[in-house]
Amino acid sequence: MILKMINKELKHALPFEIDSTSSNRSSIIRHGLVVFYDFSYHHLLFQQFLWLYSSWTQLRPHGHTQNDLILFVSSSTIPDDFKKLENMTIHLNHKNQFIIYSCTTLLDSLVNQNYDLLNDYPLNFRMELERLFYWQQTRLSTLLLFLIHEYTQKLLKYDYIFRLDIDSFLMPEFRSYQQASSVVLGETIRQDEYTLNRLDRIRKSFYSKSKAKIMKQFITINWFGRLNVLTKLTRQTILMALWLMKEEFTESERLHHLTYLNYPSWYIDGIFEYATAIVLSLNQYEKFHHKILHRFDCHHTLTNCLHISFRDPSHHLHLSKHSLQLLANINQSNLTNNELYIYRTVIKANGLFRLYFSS
Repeated sequence: MILKMINKELKHALPFEIDSTSSNRSSIIRHGLVVFYDFSYHHLLFQQFLWLYSSWTQLRPHGHTQNDLILFVSSSTIPDDFKKLENMTIHLNHKNQFIIYSCTTLLDSLVNQNYDLLNDYPLNFRMELERLFYWQQTRLSTLLLFLIHEYTQKLLKYDYIFRLDIDSFLMPEFRSYQQASSVVLGETIRQDEYTLNRLDRIRKSFYSKSKAKIMKQFITINWFGRLNVLTKLTRQTILMALWLMKEEFTESERLHHLTYLNYPSWYIDGIFEYATAIVLSLNQYEKFHHKILHRFDCHHTLTNCLHISFRDPSHHLHLSKHSLQLLANINQSNLTNNELYIYRTVIKANGLFRLYFSS
């Protein structure tokens, strides 16, 4: 059943396009930076969210671009810490808006909408799927937002949407960035040839006549684009991920074989990134991809970077992902200008946390 749904979705190609008029616009382009926040992990996530928040507040106003930070919190009401942060933002007289929405468990909403589909699978697969989804809910939920009408309605006023994770950080050049295409992708981590060849084999099982190969640049779920395109891309990606989990990537492989999947907490992220690569290739994104300059989700090189993710503690100033503190042995004189900017912004965010939220 799910295979039929994928093939049905793929009959309608994703509307990739270049917006050649964006640089000549006189009106303001509105970017919605969408983050999902799992409040059940508030004690672990909040200080790191303040890194993102502080990098956002330091984006200087720009005449033709507005970058609103939109937070969906998994809570029936807006928690007090975020109300306080919202009030602090208002006093900044910031042109960009900080908008907070409370939301119910997105996974439950999606499962309820697709119960008949999931019910066709064996019980052991459904149990594994549920465990994995709840295990890695934070990142997955920013995708699920695009599938639920109640939440996408809140994003219709934006020209472009950027799907962000909690561990994101905006660089100064982001303030003037003007999206010029329906979708751009963040950078990807390195992949071995075995993985690329395997994904290419899977892609050919859907469309054997295609001569194009899976491009390693497609293995990412950091997307910035028009809401209608992201919604369709999300649906195809989630359907493909479900099929991959059922047919291709088993529990034994997750634990023992594939390099990128050998640590369990990465499993669901890896599957969704692989699914994205297959879906984009089937939609012939490679014809469109070469026309775009990619500077999102930078991993090592900060030059001309718009946005980074603190995935690895060894990246970017040796930030400790687990303690959420800068290591004490950093010598500021050895830092580049970009590294120094990150350092000072994080120090400012940590000071904000201690002053207003740590009691």
